[in-house]
Amino acid sequence: MTRLFFILFLIIYIHKVHAQPWLSDGGSHNFFTIQKEFNDYWQNKTVERGKGWKQFKRWEWYWQDRVDSLGHFPPAGLVLDNFTKFKRENKNAGRILQANWQPLGPQFTIGGYAGIGRIGSIAFHPTNSNIIFAGAAGGGLWKSTDGGNSWMTTTDDLASLGVSGIAIHPSDPNTIYLATGDGDGGDNYSIGVVKSTDGGLNFSSTGLNWSTFSYQLIRRILIDADNPAIIMVAASAGIYKSSNNGMTWANVLSGDFYDLEAKPGNGETTWYASTANNIYRSTNEGNTWTSVYNVSGSGRLSLGVSAGNNQYVYALSSLSSNHGFKGLYRSIDSGSNFLLGLLPPILWVGLRMVQIREGRVGMTWRWP
Repeated sequence: MTRLFFILFLIIYIHKVHAQPWLSDGGSHNFFTIQKEFNDYWQNKTVERGKGWKQFKRWEWYWQDRVDSLGHFPPAGLVLDNFTKFKRENKNAGRILQANWQPLGPQFTIGGYAGIGRIGSIAFHPTNSNIIFAGAAGGGLWKSTDGGNSWMTTTDDLASLGVSGIAIHPSDPNTIYLATGDGDGGDNYSIGVVKSTDGGLNFSSTGLNWSTFSYQLIRRILIDADNPAIIMVAASAGIYKSSNNGMTWANVLSGDFYDLEAKPGNGETTWYASTANNIYRSTNEGNTWTSVYNVSGSGRLSLGVSAGNNQYVYALSSLSSNHGFKGLYRSIDSGSNFLLGLLPPILWVGLRMVQIREGRVGMTWRWP
């Protein structure tokens, strides 16, 4: 009886769906045509439950960024066809996907909670490859002294358990700076930058300190390799700089910043920073900044530099509308000009469907 009732309900529901006037487009299956018929039907009408309004809006949101400029839907099997073509034209393509990765942990907690959460940052001891630091979005700083086989934490008493950045002094690795808070997801707010002088066993506040009720976030922290007394952070309230090992800080540029990089091999005098849609550059160690490039429609920009050629700067952008992939940009003149790169079709299709939550991802691209 239950099965019969379900079948009757399904038949009636399908009939109602197919009877909607905005689906009677003569078989053209054009997004804009269907959208117009829906809007025409509901014009000057009161939205009622069970009439398909909510279901259509979900369908509309899903497809609005997946059709072409004329409203045509992608053909069935597009992703598989492109992937097959890619493998056929690149016989060694399968090797690109191969990697020798092993989980290093931590893989469990004392309380037995199965999901450890997000790792927001990682850093390595400059001379001892067995010492690794990992910062969790909501679990503090973790340290391994045996190459990742076991881990310990000493930050359970910090007022904020988010760690979004780790900076280790290049010549005194016992000095460690942490950017606190969850800079990616915002699940934990920052208490500023804290500092350890004993290899991460104990931490104390620096001159950059907030209450969690200030609702600030830090997303990146860097030490000047040539002058370690200089430290800079990219935060939700701007770019902050310290020239005296973190004792005092100055807000050298206001804004909501997502990333920060230093030009390799030039005495760290040139720095790059990014907001959601603007790239900035400083040529005097971060004292003053100039906007050099704007990415319209960007919701986030993540930066990268090249040690092989320090003239190269990369910017990965996500769409502000749905957090999907927008574009990868490159400068070959230290940030004076940027060019949008062209991705191979298979990578473009794949990335177009993915929600990018963290900008630091590896990918293959080609340039025009």
